[in-house]
Amino acid sequence: MAISRKALLAAVLGALPLAAQFGVFRNLGLMPQAETQEEFDLYQMIVLEQDPVQCQALVSEFFQLYRESELIGSVYQYQMLAYERLDNLDGVLKAVVRELEHLPENVITMVTMASAIPNRVAADQGTERRLATAGEYASRAFEALERKQIPRAIRFADWQEFRAKMESRLHETLGHVATKRGDLDIATRELQAAVAKNPEPEGRQLFRLGVIHAWAGRLDDAKAALGRAAQLGPDVIRQCAFQEIEKLDANR
Repeated sequence: MAISRKALLAAVLGALPLAAQFGVFRNLGLMPQAETQEEFDLYQMIVLEQDPVQCQALVSEFFQLYRESELIGSVYQYQMLAYERLDNLDGVLKAVVRELEHLPENVITMVTMASAIPNRVAADQGTERRLATAGEYASRAFEALERKQIPRAIRFADWQEFRAKMESRLHETLGHVATKRGDLDIATRELQAAVAKNPEPEGRQLFRLGVIHAWAGRLDDAKAALGRAAQLGPDVIRQCAFQEIEKLDANR
């Protein structure tokens, strides 16, 4: 059965927001406070709101009422995630710039931004500029991870896992950027690093690596990576991987 373009994009882009995955690691090392119960209640509504359009409305209300709030940086983060779910790259970029003015060491935001850009750039005159921006955010995130001290409330093993996942996502992003530029050698190196770093192997990363191997003519490596991607899933990645394996077998 053929896979729809929308389903394929959802699988390969990895649409789950990073900030939603890491709980205690959000705004790492920062403890902003609300001044009133009303301010905190509105912030909680933003955090819990699942509909991106409604989340944007709540964010706008917060900005109108609490422009000097210590929570502003975090609110920009949720605005960024809402824009990401709406596939609005320009909105994501603007929200990130504003958020990092308040939270310059927010690693998750930098990683989210770096990975979002190559996922959504089109083949237009702004492509190289945006790919360069993705690389800059990835570099900033690597540097921030080097500087980051382990918060006392977090176990060392948990911190190691978090950092490995962040570094894996960054290498995947640099591999995706290189793919967009047609540099298969760098794409291969970065995607291999992404797979090696990740403490929880992901089908999406192995699928991307398998496709790069296939484009470079490394058919055995391609089939091995795609086979592993099919094992890991999820279902859309599994179907995509099987389709790519069938193409490889048909061309031998």
